[in-house]
Amino acid sequence: IASSNNLSDNQVDHHHIDVSENSSGPYLIDLQDSLRFICQCVENENLEAGRLHAVLDKLNVLRANNASMMLSLVATVFLPVTFLTGVFGMNFTIDAGYTIGIVNQPYGPLVFLFIMCW
Repeated sequence: IASSNNLSDNQVDHHHIDVSENSSGPYLIDLQDSLRFICQCVENENLEAGRLHAVLDKLNVLRANNASMMLSLVATVFLPVTFLTGVFGMNFTIDAGYTIGIVNQPYGPLVFLFIMCW
């Protein structure tokens, strides 16, 4: 097996295997063909593994985007409702001397909700 000078000790340049037909006959040529086929199969599987890794990364990104979208939808619904509950849950009375005008009105919560949704 011939190896190039720029390869490390553990690597073998499988494209430059030198087999002469006079040395051991057709068995070594068949072995060379089998090794080339195996090397091509390994390279193809390596490319396919890279493609699968890219698909997995895309799926993880989509999953994270969906989670962010759901979180923003939940926040969009519940943050105004939480604010509304906080305002109308306070004990503002006319007797205590402090009041928020819209709180003590009969249709105050509906008007406040309309203003928030507009």
